Amino acid sequence: MKDLWENKYLRGIKLIIEDGTKIFTDVNVWNEMRRKGLKVEAMNTINVLAVTLNPVSPAGYFFDSEVFKENMERVLTGVKIVDVVSGGDEY
Repeated sequence: MKDLWENKYLRGIKLIIEDGTKIFTDVNVWNEMRRKGLKVEAMNTINVLAVTLNPVSPAGYFFDSEVFKENMERVLTGVKIVDVVSGGDEY
């Protein structure tokens, strides 16, 4: 992604990847590249079975665990959400 980031001729480029696990980048780099016009398509979809969330940041701040989980469940309908701090149902 860094090589693409530095490319000043990025506009109109479409990057085709195997699946979403093939891109690892910082959210700021991703947003800047999308702003520059990068288009990304995946050949294969990912079947997400569950998402874990941790309401405690290594930097010391935290989120209300229940509110965090409820908001994630609202956005990710049909996906099992497990809070790694308070625990949850076995999957």
